Amino acid sequence: EKMVGEAGNVSISGDTNIIFPPQVKTKGHQIVVSLIRGQDLQKMDVIGSVDPFVEIEFGAAKVRSKIIKDNMNPKWTQKLYLPLSLPSVNDTIVGKLYDNDDLKKDDLMGSFKLSFKDVLAGKTKEPFWVQFYGSQQNSKEKYAELMDQHSELGTDWKGRILISVTSEDKDQPLATVKDMDEKEATAILSLPLKTRKWEIRLQAHFAMYLCDDNKHFTFVVKWGPHELRTKKVTSRNRLAEWFESIAPVIFEGPADLNQMPDIIVYHVS
Repeated sequence: EKMVGEAGNVSISGDTNIIFPPQVKTKGHQIVVSLIRGQDLQKMDVIGSVDPFVEIEFGAAKVRSKIIKDNMNPKWTQKLYLPLSLPSVNDTIVGKLYDNDDLKKDDLMGSFKLSFKDVLAGKTKEPFWVQFYGSQQNSKEKYAELMDQHSELGTDWKGRILISVTSEDKDQPLATVKDMDEKEATAILSLPLKTRKWEIRLQAHFAMYLCDDNKHFTFVVKWGPHELRTKKVTSRNRLAEWFESIAPVIFEGPADLNQMPDIIVYHVS
């Protein structure tokens, strides 16, 4: 899809005018997504790095951030503006994280959804982390596309971005993207985020009714960029026994558990 606008980052598709009964009064409204930075974004290819950008969509409007070249911890410091009219028949703000590719189709790293009702209620006005999940590099194409499009199905953590979302009534709302001025960008990047120490432990006991005998099996536990892995054991009579405790990993993370990445457990043969 071709993006239009001053920086090639704005798209309006379809009919944006919804017909309401005469007694329903409509008014313009503006959604503002403050895209601050990303952290630990994962490479989509074996070689190279990540050239990330973010796309935000609401209804017929779609806006796209600038591309940060060769950076797994990008700092965008941009505001993405989306227009709408109230009352709105749509409640879902969709965000997608991409790895730009100049030679082929951009790689979708993952997606997220926000409720516009939560934005109106002021629940998203403070900066918060959005986690991304997608497919593993060895996933079959048809499964990979499904997992990349629907983050809740993803089995591989792809990184996270820090955003805030606000909205306000506006007579002539815009579909555009603007860089924060230097003072605002410096202030928002230096905001103290609420963090705490977290610890992840792994105790592996045994696995039963395995599909194969005389094969090596390992348990891998991932929590964001952190990983714990058991030793390899060989299955006998469809049973594998570890009885192993792995040294814990202690790290600094968001104080809000809802902003922490999911714990993903892999059973690897």
